[in-house]
This record gives sequence, structure tokens and C-alpha cells, in this order.
Amino acid sequence: MPVSSTLASQLEGLPADEKAVVADALWRQLDDQWQPTAAQLTALSQREAAVREDPASTLPLGEEIKRLRR
Repeated sequence: MPVSSTLASQLEGLPADEKAVVADALWRQLDDQWQPTAAQLTALSQREAAVREDPASTLPLGEEIKRLRR
């Protein structure tokens, strides 16, 4: 679901430190409520096994995010 234009406008007007506070609060709420699906847990386990087998296969977080957004 996209962010409403009103909310987006309000968020854009916040300074970076306040945006970080909002993001942290939202993340904590999500973390308390989110329950991964069986498929997500399987995918995470497979990825963990692959990384343990070949640690050089990982990318820095910023690069991984760019890759996922493509």
C-alpha cells in the first residue's frame, strides 16, 4: 500500500534525526507483530547455509538493497 500524499508530505518535512526516530518506532512495532511465513523461514535458512558455505558470496548491505530494488 502506498503512503498517502499527506503523510509523505509530512515525512518529507521532518529533519533527518526525527525521520530516524519515526523509522525506529515503526520498525519496533513491525518487529513485534511480524510473523515470518514458512516459505520465508525456509528462504532465510537456505541463504544462511549458502553464506556459511561461501562467505565471499555476500554483498555489502547497500549493494544488496540496490540489487533487490532492480
